[in-house]
Amino acid sequence: MQWSLVGLVALAGMALPFQAGMNASLAARLASGHVAAMVNFSIGAVILALIVTLTRQWGALNSQALSGAPWWIWGGGLIGAFAVYASLKAAPMIGAVALLGIIVSAQMAMSVVVDHFGWVGFPQQAVSPSRIAGILFLVVGVWLIRR
Repeated sequence: MQWSLVGLVALAGMALPFQAGMNASLAARLASGHVAAMVNFSIGAVILALIVTLTRQWGALNSQALSGAPWWIWGGGLIGAFAVYASLKAAPMIGAVALLGIIVSAQMAMSVVVDHFGWVGFPQQAVSPSRIAGILFLVVGVWLIRR
């Protein structure tokens, strides 16, 4: 395992509670979750455009690279928009720990299914009792947090 990637992902995970709270606060200030989510993605798009420009990677965006791609590769943006919107709506009502606990539990449960069937480009890995137990522990943890 590459520890630099573990650190990068851990930093991203530590940022998520801030993102949910910031987006929820923005939605409250704007009185619109949809507008807040759009602002969130607009800022992200500008930052990524700057990074792509600075690293001179615009050449990667070409029709030849995308021709024949599976239909499902376009769904990431839709899922991202849905996740941001759902988080900003739920965050003020359930709090950061419950919000992220539910998200992580749901991610892990669906990840076991995705791995089992080898969907969306992941290598196939069978469901195991230890994976199921891990998910159950996560769910119990969320329940304990909400108690």
